[in-house]
Amino acid sequence: MKKSLYLVVVLLAVSMSLYSAGEQEAESGDTTVVRVWANDAHNKPEYTSTIQEFMDNEGKELGIKIDHQVYGGDYYNSLDIAIAAGEEPHVFKSRKSGQYAEMGKIIPLKELPGGQELIDETAGLHMEDVGMFNGEVYAIPIRVTTQNLIYNKELFNELNLKVPESWADMREAAKKITEAGKGRVYGFALPLKYANYKYYFVGFPAAPSIGHQFFNHKTGRFDFMSLSPYFDFIQQMIDDGSMFPGIENLDFDTMRAQFAAGNIGMLIGNSFDVGVLYDQFPAQMEWGVAPIPVMDPNNRYKQVGNPGAFYVISSKVKEEGIEDEVMEVYKKLVSIEHLAKTYENGKDIPIRGEEVTSHAAEPSREQFKAFADLTNVYIKPAYPESKIRVEGESYSDVFSKIITGRVDTEKALADLDERYNKAIDEAIDNGRLDISQYIDPNYDEKVKYVR
Repeated sequence: MKKSLYLVVVLLAVSMSLYSAGEQEAESGDTTVVRVWANDAHNKPEYTSTIQEFMDNEGKELGIKIDHQVYGGDYYNSLDIAIAAGEEPHVFKSRKSGQYAEMGKIIPLKELPGGQELIDETAGLHMEDVGMFNGEVYAIPIRVTTQNLIYNKELFNELNLKVPESWADMREAAKKITEAGKGRVYGFALPLKYANYKYYFVGFPAAPSIGHQFFNHKTGRFDFMSLSPYFDFIQQMIDDGSMFPGIENLDFDTMRAQFAAGNIGMLIGNSFDVGVLYDQFPAQMEWGVAPIPVMDPNNRYKQVGNPGAFYVISSKVKEEGIEDEVMEVYKKLVSIEHLAKTYENGKDIPIRGEEVTSHAAEPSREQFKAFADLTNVYIKPAYPESKIRVEGESYSDVFSKIITGRVDTEKALADLDERYNKAIDEAIDNGRLDISQYIDPNYDEKVKYVR
């Protein structure tokens, strides 16, 4: 407890000192300091470059400086602490826009200079709970994160393994890798300590096998029970001894570092992992990319493309009277020239597609090209999580208990279905939720695999 309190105090002290320094410089009348926070280490060089270019050119003319901070796995804890203290940055990356909007902590873009023009430029990309909340756009989606299987090519060649297409193939490969590894190398890993593992390591990799994550956009109902075969598959690899030890305490960066060091044979990888495995944790071996293995290769669906990189704007910018300056920074962060830079350097896949890529050079990293192929990828709509109030444990906590063998899989998933769909019904009845915003009658066609 003392350690936690100490951490909170340190984070607040750092946050307040940064804010104080920026405020003093702004009050000098010469410079406005705009504070920007994010949690993307993989594209930090590109953001640093764009921000420096801005400050050397138009920022210098306008009297704007940018204080850019990039956090690791503790990002949302740090952000929540700062918001609770009223010391949040002016612009910050967020996957919790609905929550912050309800708190009055962020501003709809249309209320800021040039905001409506940005909304109009990206018409068709705005979905409820995907940068938009209660019909108001708070953030411009700028990238799509895709997933694939990443694997140690050298290890596969050494053991004469074929790249797996099915869960059965993947289980067998994981067993052989683990047996050959003799307690040093394991077939697969899951970072249960990573806050978003429920999406990136459960819902998204299961989707190509079952046609959705765990919310059915045809019916407007949660369908956790459909994940049962996937959890059984994961449990089989755990029972085989093929899973990297200590997954309940394994964080995202540690897992990626272990893969880079050659100690894990396969991972579910994300497009942003390409930058990580080149720049943050350089892979010590040749590694490859393949489609996510599925339950039945003859009956597969498209993989998930997760829209993201939502930069929102704090409501404090109005209190400080710096709307114009902040929007100049915001427009730079979502500009085509900046997004083209992150694409050609193999860091981010632009959600605006050719509108951006036509301004960029061809990415040089072969692995990134595989992630950037959107032929069998669909853009994931949101679930109505922000509009419901669920009693009992969250599905994230339940998933962890299932994977670590602390609860019966089918009973736990049935309970989730009952509680979450009850919450949907209650939210509809009290007018909090318009379920039609989350239902897509053409969903089946969108997830149909292209052969």
